[in-house]
Amino acid sequence: MQDRRSVNRRSLGDFVTAIFDDDAALCLGTDISERGLFVRSTRAVDETLADHGGPIVVQFELESGDRHWACGRTRRFGDGSDGAGTAIEFTYVPERARAAIRGYVGTA
Repeated sequence: MQDRRSVNRRSLGDFVTAIFDDDAALCLGTDISERGLFVRSTRAVDETLADHGGPIVVQFELESGDRHWACGRTRRFGDGSDGAGTAIEFTYVPERARAAIRGYVGTA
C-alpha cells in the first residue's frame, strides 16, 4: 500500500493529552509532522474525538522534554494502514512548538 502523506513525519511513541469541550483524554501519539499527529486511545475516546466537531488542544512532549501545545481538529478516524486511531490536523501551532516539531521531524 502506498503512503499518501505528503509531509515528513516521525514516530512519537509518547503520551499526548487531547483537550476538548470540558474533557481531557490521555492518548498515545504514534507519529507527528508539521501538519498534525496521529493518536491512539481506547475505542470510546477515539470515537469521541472523531465525533467532536470543535477544536482540540493537544499537549505533547518531544525529545527535549519540553511540553508543547497546538490546536487542531479531527481529520480522520479509522482502522486504516495506521491501525485504529485519530488523525488530528493542526490548525494553530505557536512558533516555538512549530520550530521544535520541525527540528524533531528533520532528524528522522
